[in-house]
Amino acid sequence: MRNKKIIALLLYLLFIVFGLSGCNTQTTTTNKIIPPQPPEPYTLMLEQLELYDLDMAEKYADLVIKDFPNSDYVYNAYLVKNMVISSKIGVENRKFNLLSKGIGKSMLNSNDLEAIKNYGEIIYSNVQNYNIDFEITTQYILDNFINLDKIELKLPPEPENFIPISDKDFFSFYWFSQVGSPIPLDTDLTNDDKNNWMKEFYKLTHASNFSYIEYFYNISDITDKTNEKTITLGKDLLNKVIELTENEDNQYNEYRLKAQEDLNKI
Repeated sequence: MRNKKIIALLLYLLFIVFGLSGCNTQTTTTNKIIPPQPPEPYTLMLEQLELYDLDMAEKYADLVIKDFPNSDYVYNAYLVKNMVISSKIGVENRKFNLLSKGIGKSMLNSNDLEAIKNYGEIIYSNVQNYNIDFEITTQYILDNFINLDKIELKLPPEPENFIPISDKDFFSFYWFSQVGSPIPLDTDLTNDDKNNWMKEFYKLTHASNFSYIEYFYNISDITDKTNEKTITLGKDLLNKVIELTENEDNQYNEYRLKAQEDLNKI
């Protein structure tokens, strides 16, 4: 009889122990932090990235920033906007460089020189306008970098049969850079922008294998070297690269070495 009571007591204790364990497991699951539903413009931003429409993705990023400034998703909106703006600046810089190369090889008449001058002014104006948003978004990313682990941003992979950007993607600009004639037409200034923005985007981000170390280094190189504010921002980006590679595993990282070299030149 006594043995039966002991067995019954043991079974009761086991029931309590396992019962409590079950409760704890359930509580842990219940208390697991689940990110809130993303705002609608954030979802639409990602959809436009999937469609490789950077202009529309930027517009939806602006709406997230404007309408949901305290959302857990706003950091990624700033990051996407920064990526798009950086891509646009990179494309404008390429156009300017190709024009500069062509001028040195050409025998331009006064009308052609005036046209090239106008192109240069348009490009410069575009870059100055883009720089406003570049400075704001870059500073936000650097200031809030510590919170970036909240929501993962998954960038779409490069399109099928993707070919990295090169000077040849700028057609008339590339031809002008090689022989100095003929000068590009007005329409050539924007004709291939959407495709070139997308290609520059993947050059800067390496979306399928995105790395902040590489990205910060890449965008540090497109900053306006004639503007004191953007020069400082470029330094901050290079210093962030060094900060992110301070552990032993990254002490010989190529972008760390490049960042150190660039900082010594400034």
